[in-house]
Amino acid sequence: MKAESAKKFASIVLFALLCWVFPIVTQAYANKVPNRSLTGLTVDADGVAMDEGTVAAGLKEALCLAIDQSLRKCGNEGGFSSNAKLSIVFPLGISSIASGSCNVQVWDNLKLLEKQMNTVAEMASSAAAPTFYAAVQQLDFPFGIEVLRGDNNAATTYVRDRAYAVIKLEISSLVRRKMVEAGLYQDFCNFVQVFKLESKSNHISYNDVHAHITERTMEGLFATLEYYENIMSVAPEELPTATLRRLFAH
Repeated sequence: MKAESAKKFASIVLFALLCWVFPIVTQAYANKVPNRSLTGLTVDADGVAMDEGTVAAGLKEALCLAIDQSLRKCGNEGGFSSNAKLSIVFPLGISSIASGSCNVQVWDNLKLLEKQMNTVAEMASSAAAPTFYAAVQQLDFPFGIEVLRGDNNAATTYVRDRAYAVIKLEISSLVRRKMVEAGLYQDFCNFVQVFKLESKSNHISYNDVHAHITERTMEGLFATLEYYENIMSVAPEELPTATLRRLFAH
């Protein structure tokens, strides 16, 4: 009888412990899992919640829209050269020597090259759509809702973190081809020939110019992409589809 009572008492104690421990363990596990709640994101007036697949597809659609606007903006004539924030110039050391040179030809050649460098960036931007679209379509948005609820540039940051190297590789190739089309090589050779007369301690190669244009083109494209994504978050009512408007109106 005593053994049976002890067994019942032990069962009661064990049950009580489980009731106390289970919520703690559950909460601890939940804290490790990204918040995937879709509260507030609805497809229609009846409050039907968007699932993760819909959110991910919406993010890709929004990114492609922002990319289209960005490439059009940067790819137009003056997209880089007429924008003080994006305009490509030679590194400060080279520019300083050229500006202080008594040889007017050095400065004139520098300005010509800088104009061509911006033209190359604009030409590369106008041809970069397939590269960006392919990168976005290959991205996985397993927790698209977290991206959406981040900062106003969260989607651009997501692309930058996961696809920057791939995109840069293609942009680098585009820049190389556009440098040839723009006739930059011969003008660069002329500049170097005159520049060496003014500076024996500085050296700049054609590959240096290529790398510089590539880097500045990438910076300009992502800065513009971030700008258009921010507009979507600030003014979702102006987006072209109902899904995008609801997605960014959260």
